[in-house]
Amino acid sequence: MKLSSLVDRVSEAFVRRVLEQMFRMKREFDEPHVRIALHSSEETPDYEIMSVVDDEWVMIKIGFRGKTHREMPDDARMRTMWSENYMTLAEIAELRQVVRQKKAGRSR
Repeated sequence: MKLSSLVDRVSEAFVRRVLEQMFRMKREFDEPHVRIALHSSEETPDYEIMSVVDDEWVMIKIGFRGKTHREMPDDARMRTMWSENYMTLAEIAELRQVVRQKKAGRSR
C-alpha cells in the first residue's frame, strides 16, 4: 500500500507535513523515501522515512506518528508493520498537488 492509495482520505495539510519531514531528511542525508504503516488511521497514517547515507548502504529510518508528525521511539517503529512500497519525494509532492486539486474540485 502506498500513501497515494489514500488520496481521497488524507488532507493536503497532512501530505505537506510529510513533505516537510522528507525535506528535513534530505538536508541531512540522501534522497528520502516514505512508506506508511499498515494498521493505522487512513486519514493520518503513521509513516516511516528512509534514506541511504553517503552511498555506504547505511540506512537511516525514522518513524513518525501521523497525527502529530513527531518521531516515534525506535522500538515502536520496529514493531510496526510497514507497507513494502516506498514513495519518493517527487511522488509525495505530486500527491500533494492531486489532493489539493481534488479539494478545490469539491469546494466548487
